[in-house]
Amino acid sequence: MNEINNISSEKKKLSVTVKNIIRTLTFCCVILFFCPMFMVSCSDSDWGVDTDLIKVSAVTAIKGISSYGETLVSPQPVIALCLLLPVAVLVFLFIKKFTDKQTSAAVCGMTVLDLIIWIIFRTSAKKFAEDAQCQFKTTGWYVINIIALLLILIFTVLILINRLQMQTDLMDVFSKKDIHNAMGQMSDTVGHFSNTMSQMAGNVAGNIRKRTMKEDIIGYCAKCGKPITYGHKFCISCGTPVPESMIAEAEAARKAAEEARRAEEAKREAEAARKAEETKRKEEARREEAKRIAEEQRKSAESVAKTEEIAEKQTKMQEKTDDTPESAEQYMETEDKVVKCPQCGAEIEANAKFCKFCGFKQW
Repeated sequence: MNEINNISSEKKKLSVTVKNIIRTLTFCCVILFFCPMFMVSCSDSDWGVDTDLIKVSAVTAIKGISSYGETLVSPQPVIALCLLLPVAVLVFLFIKKFTDKQTSAAVCGMTVLDLIIWIIFRTSAKKFAEDAQCQFKTTGWYVINIIALLLILIFTVLILINRLQMQTDLMDVFSKKDIHNAMGQMSDTVGHFSNTMSQMAGNVAGNIRKRTMKEDIIGYCAKCGKPITYGHKFCISCGTPVPESMIAEAEAARKAAEEARRAEEAKREAEAARKAEETKRKEEARREEAKRIAEEQRKSAESVAKTEEIAEKQTKMQEKTDDTPESAEQYMETEDKVVKCPQCGAEIEANAKFCKFCGFKQW
């Protein structure tokens, strides 16, 4: 009877599998997508009493951030991937035709991409707040979201290195000392990997937002003394309207700078075109010079060949004259005549003994 009770109690025991844990963490990431991740304050009041406090979530970033009717941050639809990727992971976890390693590899890849996007999102938001002379604070929802993503990475990596399986019961796993140590080592590795990705994301975000406050500041608010950046018609700290004269001066300065930049670009393009044209002319002159030299060499070779031919004819004439005067006279009469070779049909001198093309004896 006791054995039956033990068996029934074991059946009623909750099975905490790795796959169920990953599903739960992924579902939490989907819910956390709609929670405020950061808080931004552009006034000097405390966080608890700040009426101008801006709560920034992923949904807010997708729609864009506005203050006093001014668009501070344009819509960022790429943040929607932070919702689509966890949904894709959930769908993938319910597909049974893939092996544990295939499922883990896909989940790991999508989770890494999701983590990178979140880190870049936070770094960019903090950079923007600092540029606008605002206070920035990360909420606990963001920390929970990052922890959930890191846990998913730990479980999937452990499956890929054959330390766990999707159907492994964690209640049994945590009772094994060697697995516990391995998970501790893997946790340290993933933590180091997360720090590395944070640094990389910071560099990426810094490259994305290269603008400097010194270039964008057009003046200072007469009421609160905070800097006014280009493109704002109201102070983002106190809401005081920016004077039209300040906006007009900023527009004129920006227009002059733009014209100077365009003039500099046009100058560089003209210089590049001039250099290209000069290079083209030099290349054409070089080709003409090479052509002229080749023509002179050809004419020189023809002149040498003609001189040798005349010298050869004179030698033959001299030989004929020395042998028989009659033959010499006949040779002189026929030296300018041309006949056809009976063997190959080529035109040769009438006084030639052999054809210079086929070697056939003529007489």
